[in-house]
Amino acid sequence: MSNLTDLLPAGGGGKNVDFVATGTLASGQAVALKTDGTVTAITGQVGTATTFASGANATLNTGMCFDPDNNKVIIAYRDVSSSPYYGYAVVGTVSGTSISFGTPVAFYSSASINGTVTAVYDTTANKVVLTFYPQAGGLYAIVGTVSGTSISFGSTANISAGPGYPSSVYDSSANKTLVSYSNSSGSSYPTVVAISVSGTTPSFGSPVVVVSAGVQDTSLSYDTTANKSSLVITNQSSSYFKAYVITISGTTPSAGSATDLGTFSNGVDGLSTAYNPDINRHIVVFRDRTSGAGQYFSNYIIFQISGTSITNNTAAAAFTNFNGGNPVVVYDTGANKVVVIYNSASYDVLAKIGTATTSSITFGDELIVGTGNQYAFGMVYDPTASKAVVGLYTGQAVVLDPAGVSSTDFLGITDAAISNAASGSVTIKGGIASNSSLLPSVFSGSAGSEVVFEAARADHSMSIFDSSNNKVVIIYADNGDSDNGKAIVGTVSGSSISYGTPVTFNAATTTRLSGTFDSNSNKIVIVYNDGGDSNKTKSIVGTVSGTSISFGSEATVTNNIASGTTTTFDSNLNKVVTFYKDDSNNEYGTAAVGTVSGTSISFGTPVVFESAQSVVTQSGSCFDTSNNKTVTVYRDVDNSSHGTAIVGTVSGTSISFGTVTAFHAASTEETLCAFDSGNNKVVVAYRDNAAPKALASRVGTVSGTGISFGTEATVQTISAYITHPAMTYSPDAGRVVIVYSNGDNSTYGTYAIGAVSGTDITYETPVVFAAAATEDCGIAYDTNLDKFVISFKDVDNSNHGTSVVLTVAGAVPALATGSTYYVQDDGSLSTTSSSVTAGKALSATSINLEYNS
Repeated sequence: MSNLTDLLPAGGGGKNVDFVATGTLASGQAVALKTDGTVTAITGQVGTATTFASGANATLNTGMCFDPDNNKVIIAYRDVSSSPYYGYAVVGTVSGTSISFGTPVAFYSSASINGTVTAVYDTTANKVVLTFYPQAGGLYAIVGTVSGTSISFGSTANISAGPGYPSSVYDSSANKTLVSYSNSSGSSYPTVVAISVSGTTPSFGSPVVVVSAGVQDTSLSYDTTANKSSLVITNQSSSYFKAYVITISGTTPSAGSATDLGTFSNGVDGLSTAYNPDINRHIVVFRDRTSGAGQYFSNYIIFQISGTSITNNTAAAAFTNFNGGNPVVVYDTGANKVVVIYNSASYDVLAKIGTATTSSITFGDELIVGTGNQYAFGMVYDPTASKAVVGLYTGQAVVLDPAGVSSTDFLGITDAAISNAASGSVTIKGGIASNSSLLPSVFSGSAGSEVVFEAARADHSMSIFDSSNNKVVIIYADNGDSDNGKAIVGTVSGSSISYGTPVTFNAATTTRLSGTFDSNSNKIVIVYNDGGDSNKTKSIVGTVSGTSISFGSEATVTNNIASGTTTTFDSNLNKVVTFYKDDSNNEYGTAAVGTVSGTSISFGTPVVFESAQSVVTQSGSCFDTSNNKTVTVYRDVDNSSHGTAIVGTVSGTSISFGTVTAFHAASTEETLCAFDSGNNKVVVAYRDNAAPKALASRVGTVSGTGISFGTEATVQTISAYITHPAMTYSPDAGRVVIVYSNGDNSTYGTYAIGAVSGTDITYETPVVFAAAATEDCGIAYDTNLDKFVISFKDVDNSNHGTSVVLTVAGAVPALATGSTYYVQDDGSLSTTSSSVTAGKALSATSINLEYNS
């Protein structure tokens, strides 16, 4: 008997209970007990924060709405990161518990704006309606149109003078946006007005005073059963706290009689209202300023619309006693849950999720959404994703999953996989879970021996995989043969590769090499600059046979000199797309579409996608097979060298483009991208010169003709430089692999393995694949043998063209015996401390579940 596991019977040694699974559960899955007696996977409820506006304390007075036609979240805000405080809007796309954003667009840049911005979506006009008031005064409206991940606006219209504390909802029965506000030009009387939309122009009826009493806060919610809106008003300096029913007739709103919601000697503030269609009730949350001990209880009241009256209102009940910012409430129609966010006394953003009846709400545990000076925020519900999105003062957003399962509900660990609705064994508290799948798989690589493919200096090399012949083709400029363009065919076997004889495709100086595999014609396509013909940009088609390759006649892409060339294949329309900087045409970013026929290729008229000088250098491209779009990424020199992306749509022999999107608003170099077909995401990698010089990465989501990006992840922080990077994706491993020269480590050839989750990406620790100075790294994925082939110039070996075969595989790591493990929010186990302790590892594959929370 060598260790403790020899003492343990199969199944973990007791404390095993059979449960029925809700959802399919993996072996070693951390689970929670549901109220119906089944168990389900712990998935987490709070995502990570994603920045939509840069700068600390970047935003105030956010308005948020959901566009059901484009399935987008819109955040409108006052940008306080610099003066003047202009109004901006940004479009977000929810994926899982992540959100990605397009580029913010100014909707008002004539002067600073003050106070609250409101946002609603007009489902009749299919437009976003914003209200706001500039520093000069007056309540304004503007109409926005969402396209992809961007938004454009019409002109502003002045609704009223002297606004304050506006709120807005869309009345789908009257097809109008209803706005309420405290009219400071009219004794602060609560006022309502209806806005109509025609095209991108807002118009409005006559403002109507609800009651001749001065108020500060107003809050609206629309009742889809009664086809009317509730209006709650209050004055925080008095006990005035009332609710009204608002009905729109034509362009004129009218108010029913007042209903007193309670008496609070010092008043209430921070109103937010939501309608719950499942119980046909409105829920208003607010701060009770009469609470003692320096704290303002955050309360709720439930009420109903009946005709033109408010009825069945409950007494106020507290859901927290924190003295913080204003609470916000939304209703999750998917999970049938009430979601409330609010601030702690230290301005952490907290949330509670509750189940409502007609008379009360039962709330669960408190969730931490954001920490540290997050005072102002908003929230909106995305019914398509069944998620709530919280906007934070720091210019960030967090996705909240009301139906998610928190780690605090941890019950135990499955002993084996359990199918949905099937019964299976779970090890619970006091038991010993023995399982080889207790930790998430970690992927690592193993590089084979170096193989020289060119015993001379090989410049500009790159690797391409021919999936019809299961061969790797390396293209390069042979410096030992007057820099002629050459190609060589490689055959992978195990962890090594062997080569045929190099074949010349351009008997002249060859530079600016790029290439791709055309899976329709089963040909290799190479693009290059021909030094023998005034450096014109040329292309040629190669046919692999056995261990050799032959070429057809060359074709001219452009008579101009091009640089920064990158080429990809559109597998939807079977076209080759090459992108380049046109050095003879103001250095504009340009693209050309090629069609392979037999052993020839022809190109359509080049199309400029970026009319800016010195725009495209160090570029990369890929094809998004889920959206049938090409994406190119580049360094935009005219825009402070920002890392930039643009989405292209091929049609015939031409291509059209959406708007440019900066994925890194700072100096950027060495840009490249790959498409992750498992997650349908574009992965971008680049050198972040502000980091300093870190190799960084972001995940892009294509929508229509736009692209938005998640948060930046650092692959490796480097004080010198990373150079000569390349990247590809393995659908077998579900991982991207980046190769590069590491300037901090004698320019050794290095690789890093990345995994996409939602709109984020994480990388394993980088590993050396060649302990020598390297340049011109290339990488191709052999889909037949599940291997990567890395090509490079071995500077320490006379610059010979060299390659290695990289094998990437995932394995479940062993538990660290004696270490304490914790349940993470995503249900995984880790030694990283959390609020829930799972237990102590007894061996590499067993853990004693003496958990606590």
